[in-house]
Amino acid sequence: MTPIRTFLGALGAEVNTFSPTPLGRSDFETVWLYRAGTIPPDCDPPLLAAPLKRARELQSLGLLRISQGLCGGAQPGGLINRETYEALRDELLADLSATCPVDMVLLGLHGATAAQGYDDCEADILRLVRDLVGPNAVIAALLDPHAHLSEAMVGCSDLLMAYKEYPHDDIFQVATQMVDAAVALAQGRSRAATRVFDCRTIGTFNTYTSPMRELVDDMIATTAAGADVIDISIAHGFPWGDVADMGAKVWVTTDGDPALAGRLAETWGRRLVSLREAMTPQLLSIDDLVRRARSSDGPLIVADTTDNPGGGAPSDNMAVVAALRAAGIEDVAAALIWDPVAVGVCLDAGEGARLDLRVGGKASRFSGSPLDLEVEVRKIVPELRQPFGGGFWSTGPVVCVSAGATHLVLTARRTQCFATECFSELGVDPAAQKVLVVKSSNHFEASFRSLGFEIVRVEAGGVLTHDFSRLDYRKARRPIWPLDDDAMPQLLDWRGHAEVR
Repeated sequence: MTPIRTFLGALGAEVNTFSPTPLGRSDFETVWLYRAGTIPPDCDPPLLAAPLKRARELQSLGLLRISQGLCGGAQPGGLINRETYEALRDELLADLSATCPVDMVLLGLHGATAAQGYDDCEADILRLVRDLVGPNAVIAALLDPHAHLSEAMVGCSDLLMAYKEYPHDDIFQVATQMVDAAVALAQGRSRAATRVFDCRTIGTFNTYTSPMRELVDDMIATTAAGADVIDISIAHGFPWGDVADMGAKVWVTTDGDPALAGRLAETWGRRLVSLREAMTPQLLSIDDLVRRARSSDGPLIVADTTDNPGGGAPSDNMAVVAALRAAGIEDVAAALIWDPVAVGVCLDAGEGARLDLRVGGKASRFSGSPLDLEVEVRKIVPELRQPFGGGFWSTGPVVCVSAGATHLVLTARRTQCFATECFSELGVDPAAQKVLVVKSSNHFEASFRSLGFEIVRVEAGGVLTHDFSRLDYRKARRPIWPLDDDAMPQLLDWRGHAEVR
């Protein structure tokens, strides 16, 4: 059997259009930016390029012949600088052009990538890729569930598949499923038919908790049981991305049966709609949090959700820590606080140094007031690698400073707290704390749930507010729930490339 000529590339970032921290080239260079052919064969690829792992396994079996193009990803933030986006996109396309002709293109995209002048970067990339490879090559893309699924994305591709879990601990598993399904399309063993249901809903859906947990389990079981069902995916949407196609959608891909795809998309879409109020997260005010902390035997895990860098926030708002300290609550540890200036001062001072340090409150009006503390530089880790999504997230240099019984883990690289290593690797025992404050919304749960501590979430006035009525949406298509009572969920007449070519 002749190997399938396969190109693989990746490009994307989750973009918060309300964020005060725009993304530039350095944001890609400090997270993931691999040029063509440079991802080492003896290690797992970066998460955005997860399909490469399975593709290499199939190449070793003689089924594929792979060319790896540009793979670039950045920490979530504000709009990508136009010049940066166009330069990276064009490099990816040049890598593909140098490889053509190809039978199959595997892409790692995010789904909520936006740049100055480009509200739908995924559609832009897919359209240009299709122009290069022609109508007969299979194009498949792996998406984050926090995607803005658009008609252009569906129409330019043969297969789109999203991770099922939030927190995203199934990235490589779903990537394997996507690659295998794409191979079947390329070999002519199946033919994709896709239908999309628009839930007309803004929300956040944690798959670790009921009723979303049961919905996802049932969805996965339905996919596994149906021979004609290639995939069922949910785009949770990204509430802080103000683009026309934001909001939750369900899409189903079947083996040549558009009617079945439509029935299943509507069934699962309406089920999501029926559960959306029950899935709305309950966030404590700072005053309520202080009362809860006082009454808790601890440890209490507090997700500082509105300052989560994983959604594009600065991650330097000190309001939660300041309130706990003002209330006299001791044994408090917080991670990861973005403060390159403070990290630089501590690196120069060295471990064991005692100094006056101003922490946080720097990036924007959402950062609030800084904390001025007398601290000891407790621990310096030159490169912290956090386990996440089946791989590792490079966090760069981190520093732990202690002001009495308050321990703050500072980072020079704006990154959310994914794992307990953010404390344990810095010499802070999570079990010995009364309160652990994590700059995250949900991804921390994959690691922290194993501790068995109580978890609460707090609304502390950061850029990632869950009161969506406070956001100045200008491009999002209306009506949409919960902003509008007359939002009408519906099955869309969108068709995948196999049906429109």
